[in-house]
Amino acid sequence: MAEEVTIISTGLAIEIKNKLPDIVIYVNGIALGVIELKRSIVSINEAIRQSIGNQNDVFIQPFFATIQFIFAGNDTQGLRYGTINTPEKYYLKWKENIKDNTQNLLDKYLLKMCNKERFLEIIYDFIIFDGGIKKLPRVHQYFGIKKAQEFINRYEGGIIWHTQGSGKSIVMVMLAKWILENNPKARIAILTDRDELDKQIEQVFKEAGEKAIYRTSSVKDLMHQLEQATPRLLCSLVQEL
Repeated sequence: MAEEVTIISTGLAIEIKNKLPDIVIYVNGIALGVIELKRSIVSINEAIRQSIGNQNDVFIQPFFATIQFIFAGNDTQGLRYGTINTPEKYYLKWKENIKDNTQNLLDKYLLKMCNKERFLEIIYDFIIFDGGIKKLPRVHQYFGIKKAQEFINRYEGGIIWHTQGSGKSIVMVMLAKWILENNPKARIAILTDRDELDKQIEQVFKEAGEKAIYRTSSVKDLMHQLEQATPRLLCSLVQEL
């Protein structure tokens, strides 16, 4: 059980607000996830709005300082997930083993996402800040990166297909961060065919905390950088090759 969190507002009038999430997920005593549950006849959006409201500074905002996952669900609509400050419309739906005809979608996907290894893996490898906004992976991003990791570990190449607006830049950032951390000898070159896109990729990586990305300025500069041990992460135009 989670302890009740009480917030006392300052000022001439003192008002006490009590809020208690339905379920809190603790790891080594640290609250990392909350779950808001509703009856099957109540929309899952009510649970999402309740969690968003709880993050308000007049309620239990400090409690969310360590929270990584915010789940909302019921037995009929299943499970949605987000993180702190995720707007309601951006809460995501997990999909896995769609041929499994389990009727209770809430239990099914809670067991998938709250598996010990996966829960901690997503926190460590798949949560990023994009321009100051905390983001979790969409399901296709998670499994695409997991499959790419298998190929990389076998020293094999591959292709990840994306549609427009499916978050390919986020996939590049998450995968690049994983490569750089798990292979100290690795270097990454990101090639595009448009100068505008090259600038965009540089900005995306910097906003995600990868300040060390280097953007080449010419063919000569690219050749020079490739001959060096650093930088480990660079972006360039394919025309420069």
